[in-house]
Amino acid sequence: MGEPRIINIFKFEGWKRNKKKVAALCLLCFAALVSGLEEGDDSVNVISVENLDALLGLRMVTELNLKNLSAPEQRTRRSARHAENLCGKQECDCESRKRTVSCRFRADEVLDLGYGSLSPQVHHFDISNLTELRILPGAFLHNANLLSIVLKDISNITVGKDVFRSIKNRPHFNIDVTNCDELTLHEHSFSNVGSPLRMTIENCSGVKMKKSAFPSTLFLRVYNVSNLEMESYTFYVERRTDTARTTADMAFDHVTVKIVPSWSFRLSGARISFVNSVIDIIDKEAFRAIQLESVHFRRTTISRFESEAFSGQTSVKEVEFDNVNVQYVAGQALSATTNFTIRDSSINEISNGAFNVSTAFLRLTGNAFRKLGRHAFAVQSWNSIVIDRNEFESLKQDTFLTPFSKVENITNEFVFSDNVVNATEVKALSFVPNDPELEVIIRNNTFQEPCHCHLESWILTLSSDKWKNFYDTSKCRIGEFGSCYDLEGDYMDMWNYTAVVCGAAPNPDCEMRRVGDSDSSAELDLKDTEKTILGVIFIGVASSVVIMLFALSVLWMRQKGVFAAMRRYVTPSGPCCLWLCNSSNLVTSSSISRINIHEYAEIQYQMTEQQKQTILTMSGVAEDEVIVICEDKATQTLPEELTQELLQTLREKLDDPENYNEARNMIEHLYDLIKVEESCNNNNVSRRTSTILDDEDEEEEEEIEEGDKIYDVIAKKPRKRSKKVRKTVTANVKSTGTRAPSPDKLSPVAFNLPRATVVTEYAEPRDRKSNEYCELPGSRDAVIPDVLAVPQQGTPHLYAVPFGRMANRPLPSAPSTSNEAS
Repeated sequence: MGEPRIINIFKFEGWKRNKKKVAALCLLCFAALVSGLEEGDDSVNVISVENLDALLGLRMVTELNLKNLSAPEQRTRRSARHAENLCGKQECDCESRKRTVSCRFRADEVLDLGYGSLSPQVHHFDISNLTELRILPGAFLHNANLLSIVLKDISNITVGKDVFRSIKNRPHFNIDVTNCDELTLHEHSFSNVGSPLRMTIENCSGVKMKKSAFPSTLFLRVYNVSNLEMESYTFYVERRTDTARTTADMAFDHVTVKIVPSWSFRLSGARISFVNSVIDIIDKEAFRAIQLESVHFRRTTISRFESEAFSGQTSVKEVEFDNVNVQYVAGQALSATTNFTIRDSSINEISNGAFNVSTAFLRLTGNAFRKLGRHAFAVQSWNSIVIDRNEFESLKQDTFLTPFSKVENITNEFVFSDNVVNATEVKALSFVPNDPELEVIIRNNTFQEPCHCHLESWILTLSSDKWKNFYDTSKCRIGEFGSCYDLEGDYMDMWNYTAVVCGAAPNPDCEMRRVGDSDSSAELDLKDTEKTILGVIFIGVASSVVIMLFALSVLWMRQKGVFAAMRRYVTPSGPCCLWLCNSSNLVTSSSISRINIHEYAEIQYQMTEQQKQTILTMSGVAEDEVIVICEDKATQTLPEELTQELLQTLREKLDDPENYNEARNMIEHLYDLIKVEESCNNNNVSRRTSTILDDEDEEEEEEIEEGDKIYDVIAKKPRKRSKKVRKTVTANVKSTGTRAPSPDKLSPVAFNLPRATVVTEYAEPRDRKSNEYCELPGSRDAVIPDVLAVPQQGTPHLYAVPFGRMANRPLPSAPSTSNEAS
């Protein structure tokens, strides 16, 4: 005897302890048991009772189940959602013995297909015209006899987890889904189906396939789906329940896939095809099974193959691209396949090492290749390579890599025929093997190279081994020169062109054109790389000439003082501007306080040289002439005004030991310039200049006003000269200045106040050894009030300075001419 039956009664409401009702219920259970024994089916006995409230007086008894249940099945049934039996609905038609159930609902209805919706005897189930259908877990738990399901004209369909667990040991199980808006297959929707699954999905707007949705034995056809979404492990079985060889055939026709994610196809032995489809991205390791029977792409557009789209651990027996448009193929996209075919396809770009395959047969037929990277086709261990009727936008040196090794008892061949090559590089055809045991066929290839009389040498640069085969069987493009010899067509055999045109007798009508062709043939030898190099050299030379001319122009304008003249409009703000504004005879400083020490030394040197020259010149002057050295006031380096800020700057420089000598020289030079200004304005010879001339007339010295004595400096006593020098003054003015602006504003101002004693004047030593001297003793911190706290009109503001700081005091203004005249 078998296991004892378990009687499960559930979902009782309004139960009352009534002997009459309990007896009626026991009678009902006995009737169910007898009915199950008569059916001869020990697996399932289900009685669905309607209106039991009227029969037994119970509020609700919806289902009674008697079954030999295992523990997993009991758990599944407890979690199953109860639903009303479809045969009780008016929209459903149940045939005799309830083996076929066909339901057609109104378009606005929603149906949940759950536990108990179908009788166990149902073999075929057809349902249509719903707004939404939800197939819940456990819906077909006791429908082991189910053979086919048809879902049609349903907007949204959702298939739950482990719905078809009980379907086993059947020749096949068919599911057809047609005309839906959204189909969602959850995890393990069909993975536990024990029978081979044949599923068709047609005319759906969107289909979502979750992880492990399908079994290992599968025949899937997806047709006309606007948006197909797959997840990783979509076609993957986690646990194999048998050792039988899997058979999976998946065809996707007229589908649009945004991305085929990683590890999507993991069913070994599967055959996969995409036809008339659009795929944006095939991700890394999308095809990740130990072995795949075939992967075909026909009339399909693929935007991008990622690197290792076919995993390096996956061996594919056959990969075919037939009439496919591919935009980009990344490196290492395909590694191992037995047969690799690309036919009537267009590939825009193949990156370096994209098809690095070990294959027995490679066939490239009728394709258009735009951009091919280095080792775009690297083929190892091959037996046959056929490259026929292709168009190559450009062939580079290492586009093809085809090392050959002989295998015994196998016929090897290499065919390169009827191809069109637009552009080539040196050694572009060197991939053709040169092995006596290999059958090599080269014929009817066309090159876009214009025909000329040096085609032999040109072919030799492309293929050193098989150049003769290419030359004898290939064609070149005929230019306008071909009409001279009545050549028909746009292309001509290379050897024939050489014989007809290059080796023909001179033709009076074409002689000039033939000469022009021979002259221009040298230009054809210039490749793109050489032209690029020549262009770079030309641009470099032209740029150098322009820079040189610009530099010379700047130097010329600087020499002519153009930039210096612009200083009155633009204030230099950097070393570059200062250098531009400087010239060989100009001081670039904008004021006395900014004079460079080297410029100042140069000025002093020029003054000394001119003084020496003047002394030498005086020896040849007549006795009654005196040469007066008067500095040109129009060329003096003086500021516009002796401002308080300038005097303060000089005082600070005198306090600084590092700038002391520079400030002292600047004060001395300023003193000299003021003396020159005064002498030029009064047409008199300054006392400083008179020491050079050594005037012996003491009366002339007395005529110099007493006010000038404050400008005297301590100097060496002049050398006595001969009295033969005449007292007549000749105004030979020598310019020793540095061209500073507006010196006329420095006219001396007469004093109405008593002058300070000359004894208190401080003079710098003339031997330039300032480090051996020190200032007069005195407290540097002593504070003495101003002599004139309030300046009077027409007079400068004088200060009383301690003796210890006399060297730092500001220089007083020279007396004005008007006061002297008075």
